[in-house]
Amino acid sequence: MTDIYGYAAAAPLYRAAGWMQVIPLPEGRKTPPPSGFTGRSRKPVTDEQVRFWSQAAPDANTGIVIPEGVLVLDIDAAQGHQVKADGAKGISELSQELGALPATWSSTAHGIDSPARHLFYKVPEGLAWKGGAIEGVDILQPGHRYSVVWPSIHPSGEMYCWYTPNGSTTSKLPRISDLATLPWKWVDYLRKPDNTSNPKELKCSNSNTLTPSNPRGYDDRMCKAVNTFLNKTLANPASKGSRHDTTLQAVWALVNFAQEGHRGALDAISQLKPRFIAEIAPDRQGKEREAAREWASILSGAMEKVNGVQSHADPCEQSKIERMTPGEFNELTQNAAASQMEESYPEAVQNTGTMPVQAGSTPVASVQNGSMESREASKNASSNWQFEDLTQLASGIELPPTPTVFQREDGQGLFYRGAVNDLHGEPGCGKSMIAQIATAQELKQGHDVIYIDYEDSARNVVKRLLLLGVTGEAIVTHLHYVRPSAKPSSPTSLDGWRETLQYADTATLAIIDGV
Repeated sequence: MTDIYGYAAAAPLYRAAGWMQVIPLPEGRKTPPPSGFTGRSRKPVTDEQVRFWSQAAPDANTGIVIPEGVLVLDIDAAQGHQVKADGAKGISELSQELGALPATWSSTAHGIDSPARHLFYKVPEGLAWKGGAIEGVDILQPGHRYSVVWPSIHPSGEMYCWYTPNGSTTSKLPRISDLATLPWKWVDYLRKPDNTSNPKELKCSNSNTLTPSNPRGYDDRMCKAVNTFLNKTLANPASKGSRHDTTLQAVWALVNFAQEGHRGALDAISQLKPRFIAEIAPDRQGKEREAAREWASILSGAMEKVNGVQSHADPCEQSKIERMTPGEFNELTQNAAASQMEESYPEAVQNTGTMPVQAGSTPVASVQNGSMESREASKNASSNWQFEDLTQLASGIELPPTPTVFQREDGQGLFYRGAVNDLHGEPGCGKSMIAQIATAQELKQGHDVIYIDYEDSARNVVKRLLLLGVTGEAIVTHLHYVRPSAKPSSPTSLDGWRETLQYADTATLAIIDGV
């Protein structure tokens, strides 16, 4: 199994071992997971879905969503997470109170001697668990988070490996039946109280049944859109990769809802606050105080983005016609007029391709190939049709642009500066290598280069550039490398995107690797 790499090869092996909810993750990264396949309301992974993912991203990292009857202790080491406590030390201290944890199967990308790893245990089904055991130790559980496993590549470049209970590496995948059973003292310590252990039996004040997909029932203070959005967020609090990022985007969305006039959007934000603080406080050194400051930062950042005057009419309580913009309404009425005219004058429309016009009237619109153009476009059509003066072009003064970037040995450039240059081909044919050779040429000339990488890692790119003869000083000074995990327009990416655009003023080459 040492020659196996990527999701396409690993997924069938995991499913054969009983890990059915096996998902792809971006190559060399931990997040984001595919939408809808994690969390309490997750969709089941089918054979057909695995085939689709395997064809779309065969080299993706591999993750397993924790099934019922399994609990994973995510132990962080202090040297890997300076902002967190030493999870290994904390577990050791807790073991003195609850008894030693039995040896079990574990997974890590940090080597056989590292205490930072995921410990897999069998537990009773149907219980609800805390978000964390102690500082530095999170709990991965059914409906919450997933484990990145072999043969995935850690962002550091290291490969995840499985370790048997005796601590040795293995090429065998564990089955759930192979896992050690978590002792009852640990079960009692890590589980939530009985009154919240079965969400299906909880009732809200208006007697709506709470389910995993509807964790809080319908709140009459909020409109349908806000209720739906809030339930979706609470059902999967880490759907955007982390609780912080998920809450950040949820607050921004709810602020926009409030701006649009949706009823109860601010009430929804107030409901998110205590849940957010309670869920992330165990991961923060300052506990609830630090979590509260983090919440205040999220909220203030969202409120700063509010523009304009809040609407007084809830869009959910308006009819479809009332929700239309003026442009949408005009298009609807023009289409309706066209339909009526076509019914009245079918032969004229079919034979001439234009709307019939009564004497002395103005055309409503023109019809071409069954689609309508706006009246404004019709007015401007005649003014846009005019012959161009070709005198200067014919004299040879204005020559066509010449490619000057990515030069061959004979000095002929292959890329046009100031234009989009596309490299496309089968996976593994050398597209990235060509882009990096062009990058090396620009860096050697002292030019700035932006490298937006969706496929590789900074370690590999820098290594190749050094082998291509680029000095370390040139790389540090002139290469602006970023590996995004979200859209440039997402709240967590905006500052970095603005910085990228600032570099674009001086860069002579910008690479987007992986489109």
